[in-house]
Amino acid sequence: MFLKSCRKFQIIKMGMSGIMKILMLNYEYPPLGGGGGNVTKALAEELVASGHSVDVVTMGFKGLKKVEVINGVNIYRLSCIRKKKRHVNHMKCYHTAFLQIDFCKKYS
Repeated sequence: MFLKSCRKFQIIKMGMSGIMKILMLNYEYPPLGGGGGNVTKALAEELVASGHSVDVVTMGFKGLKKVEVINGVNIYRLSCIRKKKRHVNHMKCYHTAFLQIDFCKKYS
């Protein structure tokens, strides 16, 4: 797995405690989207299983909780202009990116 090949680097970057607080930003995260969201989910869950704290900030959709914890990953879903669950265009991605920047400024 990718993380196993990076273990030596991680130990150097983590410092004394060995625990990292990680923020992941992606415009899609399951159940929304496809490949990119699934990769983000797999990485986030593997990092949590390794003992790290992971927050994911992503695009919301009607019927999904705005804040939830799934498999130890803290997920924050931001309101957006997305109308279809399986389709998104570049403008909606840019809109989500600006929302994520604003979210990070408020909670940093």
